[in-house]
Amino acid sequence: SDLVCWPKVAARGAMRAVGGALLVALAATRASALMVPRSPAAARRRRALVESGGPGLRRRTSRGKSPPPAVCGSPRSAGRTRVGAGVTTVDQASTTCRPRRAAEDRPTTKVGPVGEAQWRAVSIEGDRVVAGGVAVLSNADAARASTVGASTRRLRLRACARLEASEFGGSFASVELGEARGSSRFDVILGELPATARTLCLSRVKRWWMAPAFGEVPVETQFLLAEIPTGRRTKLYALVLPLLVDDARGAFRCTLWGGRRGRAVAVRCESGSSRVEARGEVRDAVWVGAMEASDASQVYRLVERGLEAAARRKGDAFRPLARKRVPHAAVVEGLGWCTWDAFYSEVDARKIALGLDSLRDEAGVRVRRLVIDDGWMQLDREQPRRVHAHDDALRQSMSGETLTGEKVGENAANYLYCVSSDGLVEALKVAAQRLVVSMVGGLYSRLVERGSDDSLPVTLWRLCARRRGPLRSSLVKFYDESTDFTRRLRWPPEPHPAKFGGLDGFAAFIRDVVKQTHGVDYVTCWHAVAGYWGGVAAADEPTATGLRARKVRAEATPHLRHLEPPVAWDPPSLAGVVTPVSAPHIAALYDQLYASLKACGVDAVKADTQSGVGPLG
Repeated sequence: SDLVCWPKVAARGAMRAVGGALLVALAATRASALMVPRSPAAARRRRALVESGGPGLRRRTSRGKSPPPAVCGSPRSAGRTRVGAGVTTVDQASTTCRPRRAAEDRPTTKVGPVGEAQWRAVSIEGDRVVAGGVAVLSNADAARASTVGASTRRLRLRACARLEASEFGGSFASVELGEARGSSRFDVILGELPATARTLCLSRVKRWWMAPAFGEVPVETQFLLAEIPTGRRTKLYALVLPLLVDDARGAFRCTLWGGRRGRAVAVRCESGSSRVEARGEVRDAVWVGAMEASDASQVYRLVERGLEAAARRKGDAFRPLARKRVPHAAVVEGLGWCTWDAFYSEVDARKIALGLDSLRDEAGVRVRRLVIDDGWMQLDREQPRRVHAHDDALRQSMSGETLTGEKVGENAANYLYCVSSDGLVEALKVAAQRLVVSMVGGLYSRLVERGSDDSLPVTLWRLCARRRGPLRSSLVKFYDESTDFTRRLRWPPEPHPAKFGGLDGFAAFIRDVVKQTHGVDYVTCWHAVAGYWGGVAAADEPTATGLRARKVRAEATPHLRHLEPPVAWDPPSLAGVVTPVSAPHIAALYDQLYASLKACGVDAVKADTQSGVGPLG
């Protein structure tokens, strides 16, 4: 290998030597040029050019050094923090550095040095949203033509929108609908983004997941940040935040979405229920703010200001990060362990103790925080065991997970038809049923689960699985017998007597085993936002007295069905969720649940399935 590589090494060394010689020669030439004295006439000409700001010249400071150029990403200002006029600005590094332009080419707008920003007022001019003389959104007619969803009421920006300045900067946009006609879902066409704009959007990609998107405005967008060139050394940064609207007749949720051409932007306002319609004015549907800066790092200030303005406008319904308290050290330090990935809903006191022993004895780790996930509470019915003993792990893997085509095909056959058969005819019948279910599951996985909302297989499946469709009863039976999604929390709430020994046993286990023996500081228990996946025990049962719960069937919005078509036939849609619907009874549910957990020594809760509230209306 040395014989093969030595020519490359020699060539590399020669190139370095030549490069070093060139650098030395260049430095010597530069030094000799600086040492040559200028003539008096040349000195006078240079002074005149400097005083007039001539092209290609820079004014020198008192120390004889040129100031850094006021362009975005100057390496000379990398990492510096500057505090002035009550505002902290941070300059970040970049790989490019351009010379300062001549005086006659400089912009007339007065902008500060690198990292400083100027807030720009937002206004509506005709069909345009303008900030600092730069169009953020325009060409609303083209955007109106490119948006999809003709069945949804669409409104023109200039005919319905009204801006109101916020005390924390930016403006809140309200929508005027008029008294003649109400609607539970409508769109406000804002316009199209400039072709030169760069965008960052945060949008839902599933019921409970969000992801960034660049260069487009997907459906269910909840955050839009645009960078727009101004023709100067600076760029305009605009932030659009759709908000929740509290109307006298109910609540409306606002999101952003684009059109077929990808640059159109519209605001979707919807209540989630056909019984809740907006009339008159929908106030504070969107917050829009803008700033002009030469440093992209200033967008953090824009985002912070937008969240602060929204929080104040909504009566401090939430607190931005700057106003949140730092948690106690014991809450965030050390190892935390959640039981879900280890035991799923088959968790019990013996398994938790074994897990804590294993982490302490074999790994030498002390668990500081313990999350007892799904499976600790007593439900309205026990999970039927229609599978053989060797399929117990399969049943655990089905608990609480997303239903996919593979599970529907392979696992459904094992669950529904894995029964003992004495006769040959019965055995052949069961085998044929399992084969049919497996084939249907495979087709479902390939054509329905991965298909778009408007595809033919998805449309046919949705028609068959709807509430009066031929597949509804079979799907509900599968959910009841194979998953936890239709089970309900027994009321009043109590830890499972066989797994944890009821209230007294659960309290003793947390006190003596978890906290005293293993030194766990904080214990958290899981629960679904409605109590359990299927809610609480039915209203006509005596165990649910005082809650006044009723069954509510989920109905996903068109945009959510576009992202995840199976929400149209999931357990909340077909089997419903039993839950209180009035504010006092919802508060009573949480008060009683949390009081029982606190009495057992539980310190916190993990409230799951919050994304399921919207489809419940």
